[in-house]
Amino acid sequence: MKTFDAALSYHKTTLDNGLRVIIVEMPHLHSLEFSMYVKVGSRFETIHNNGTSHFLEHMLFRGTKNMPDSYQLHKSFESLGGDINAVTSSEYTCFWLTFHPQYAAEGMGLFSEMFTSPNFANMETEKQIILEEILNELNEKGENINVDDLSSLMLWPKDSLAFSTLGSKKNVLQFTKEDIRSFFHTYYTASNMVFCIAGQVKHEQILPYADKYFSHLPTGREVQIPTQKFSQEKARTLFKQNPGSQTNVQICFRALPYNSPDYYALLLLKKILDDGTSSLLQWNIREKQGLVYDISASISSYHDTGTFDIDFLVAPEKISHVVKKILHELQKLTVAPVSQEEFTKAKGRCLLEFEFALDSMARMADRFGWNELFLKTESLEEERKKITVIKREQIFNVCRKCFVNSGLNIVVVGQYTKKEKALIKKLAEEF
Repeated sequence: MKTFDAALSYHKTTLDNGLRVIIVEMPHLHSLEFSMYVKVGSRFETIHNNGTSHFLEHMLFRGTKNMPDSYQLHKSFESLGGDINAVTSSEYTCFWLTFHPQYAAEGMGLFSEMFTSPNFANMETEKQIILEEILNELNEKGENINVDDLSSLMLWPKDSLAFSTLGSKKNVLQFTKEDIRSFFHTYYTASNMVFCIAGQVKHEQILPYADKYFSHLPTGREVQIPTQKFSQEKARTLFKQNPGSQTNVQICFRALPYNSPDYYALLLLKKILDDGTSSLLQWNIREKQGLVYDISASISSYHDTGTFDIDFLVAPEKISHVVKKILHELQKLTVAPVSQEEFTKAKGRCLLEFEFALDSMARMADRFGWNELFLKTESLEEERKKITVIKREQIFNVCRKCFVNSGLNIVVVGQYTKKEKALIKKLAEEF
C-alpha cells in the first residue's frame, strides 16, 4: 500500500541557539517557500498593549540594516521571483516567502535580516496604515461589526482570547519604538520560533545556510500560552445594527482544542456539514430551499478551547427562518448518528486531501512548521491513520458534546426588526 510520506521527506534540526529548522523536500515542485512561525499573538497581550503583535508584524516589513526601508525590502524579495507576506492570529504570527529555488541562499540571507536586524523605520506611517485597517472593522458609529470579534467577546469576556488582533485605535497611537523593540526581544527568540523550508530543496544543501543566517538569533525562551477562564450556562445572542441589503449571521458553538483526541472527528463533522454542494448545510439550506447564497462552516481551535462556526449572509426578513433551519439540522445530529453514506463520503474526501496537500508548500509548511510549534509532529501516514479509525459514533458523541444550549452563541450584524430579534432569541433559548 502506498504511504502518504512516499512523495516527500522531512527533516528536523535544532540549531545551537535553539531554533528548530524543519526542511520538507518536495522535489516534484518548481518553487521554494520559507515560513517563520513565532509563538506570539493577541492571546499573549494585555488590554493595554493589545495590537502589539500585529503592529510588530507590520514593522518588520519596514526595513532592515541592509534594506533600509519598505521599498528596498520588497524590491529585494520580488527580484527573487516571489512575494513575502505575513499574518497574525491569536496564538502565532507567521511570515512566508515564496520564490524560485535558484535563489535559495540569497533568499535565506534576505529573509533572516527581518528577524536579526530590523530597523523599525517609519513607525508613524505604519500607524496610519493600521488605523485604516481598523476602520474596515467599524461602522459609521465607530462600533466593531466584525462577527468573529463580536462572538469572541461573548465567548471569552475579559480574556485575551476576546482581543482583536488589530488592537484599538488608542493603543496603536500610543505605541512607541521602545514598546515594539521590547516586545520583539521577548518573543522573537530562537526558542520561541520555528523555521520551515518547503519545496524543491535538498536538506544537506540548505541546512548550512540556515545555520549561517539564523544562528545569530538570541536563544531566549519558549513562552507558555496563558490559561484562560471561560464558562457559559446558557445560550447567548448579540445584535448590532448596520446598514446593508443583507445581514451577516454567525452561529457559534464552543468546541474542541487542537490537541483534543476528538479533533479529527470534529474535522470530519465540518466536512459532513460543509464540504461541497452535496454536504448537509449546502444542500439542505442553499440548494434545496434557496434560503441563502453564501453559507459556510469552520473550526477555530486553540490550545485549550475552540469554536465551531456557521456563517451566512441573508435578507433581513429571513434571518430567524434560516437560523431555525440550521439549528434543526444540527439538532438532528445529536439525536442519531450521521448516515453511513455521508460519513463515508466525508472520510474519503478528507483522506484525498492528504494527497492534494503534497502539491502545496504552504500546507506542508503549516503541517510540519505549525505542528512543531504547538503539537507533537507526526508523519502524514500517522495522521492518515487517525482519520481512518474514526467511527460514526465518535462524530455522534462530538455533536452531543458541542451542539448544546450552554455552548451556543449567535451574532447578528446588519438590518433586523424587533420581531426577528425576538424570534432569534427564542430559538437560542429553546435549542
